[in-house]
Amino acid sequence: MTPTTLVPAIGELERIYGLAVDLFPPSHADALAATRPVILIQSRGRKEGTLGWHWPERWQTGNTVFTEIVITAESLNRPVEEIAETMIHEMVHHANALAGIADVSSNGVYHNTAFRDLAVATGLTVERQGNRGLALTALTDQLREHIATEWDLDASAFALFRRTEEKTTASKGKQRLWKCDCGFSVRVAVDYFSAVCNDCGDPFTRRD
Repeated sequence: MTPTTLVPAIGELERIYGLAVDLFPPSHADALAATRPVILIQSRGRKEGTLGWHWPERWQTGNTVFTEIVITAESLNRPVEEIAETMIHEMVHHANALAGIADVSSNGVYHNTAFRDLAVATGLTVERQGNRGLALTALTDQLREHIATEWDLDASAFALFRRTEEKTTASKGKQRLWKCDCGFSVRVAVDYFSAVCNDCGDPFTRRD
């Protein structure tokens, strides 16, 4: 049956979170189990290439606030092990935040050595990623094998994903050149342009 709901995906992400808790050192694992975040699937919007994010204290019920972990809707069409890797990456941020450890810059972009150290402890590899610092993570072969053989993940839960549209931008070649007799020129992205020059009073004519 073709899925039309994200309920299975959310359920599987919740299960991945629970399984991944055991990858963390005991003190972090206990905190992660006791303080679960709100797990969401949401569009990445203009954050091109973003796979997920961790955002503290974004939800509230009564006087209790909760962190959110988002897996982006456009990234659900990946191998299920890679989706799990994104969850582990965001859980590293959550674990550090619960411990009062700042592992990213104030704008949430640059990942520092505190992020790297805990990520490596869970079984991720960490590399530099431009101005994002130590942000590029991947599964070690050992962790990938563990997930594949022990977690029994349901790849079909992620059969529904959000499509991405290719950007269309007007190239310079599509900008038509129009000039008046006094030499003033404009470029307009249309084949028909009816206007006169304010200086000489002559109409603009196409010159390309």
